Amino acid sequence: MEVYNIHDKIDCWYGCTVGKELSLIGNEHSCMGFKNAGSTGEKRAGDYIIREMKKIGLSNITEYSFDVDAWEFKNGFLEYFEDGKRIEAPLSAFAGVNGSKGLIETKVVDVGHGTYRECIKKDIRNSIALIRIDLSKGYWIGVPAYQLELMGALAIIVILEGELLGDCDYVLNSGDAIARANIPIMNISRQNGEKLTNSLKNGNIIGKLNANFALSKGKSRNISG
Repeated sequence: MEVYNIHDKIDCWYGCTVGKELSLIGNEHSCMGFKNAGSTGEKRAGDYIIREMKKIGLSNITEYSFDVDAWEFKNGFLEYFEDGKRIEAPLSAFAGVNGSKGLIETKVVDVGHGTYRECIKKDIRNSIALIRIDLSKGYWIGVPAYQLELMGALAIIVILEGELLGDCDYVLNSGDAIARANIPIMNISRQNGEKLTNSLKNGNIIGKLNANFALSKGKSRNISG
């Protein structure tokens, strides 16, 4: 039986290069690497894969197109002032829900972990609700999101606790919202989330929320060669 070293047959460094290049491809007009199904980022990533397939000599390169609910993230941030100092925190978002058509400028309300007992103590109407949740131990974000929408919130910002999506203080996360909610569901890093929480303890905060993403009917594809 012939025995050979797999590294003689596979260029591992080429695989690493392709992975790195794909990680740098994101949606048009976005500073983040989103490329969800049906998005401009996914199309750009697919075009890159086709070019690489041709470059290494693959034949019968075929695209299989199909309909999807396309979600396009462009950017997100929260701007607010504390003691006359402007603070801007970048935000990610949970996929599958729409963003806003423009800036949402309104009060920010801390609703703790978003339980009903916590929420009924606050005036959430026409607010940006700040919530913290550990997705590995409690409910998924879609549960409190729908409740907060019914209570009048215009948008939700989530501080993720626990280790399900990592335990780094300065990263932004995303995931499938799996929500009935029709309002933006955003993610703020733990570091910036704690700053915002402390600012709210010192007084009322009026925030400007940019939730520039949208859900639409689109096309995705599988590529083989």
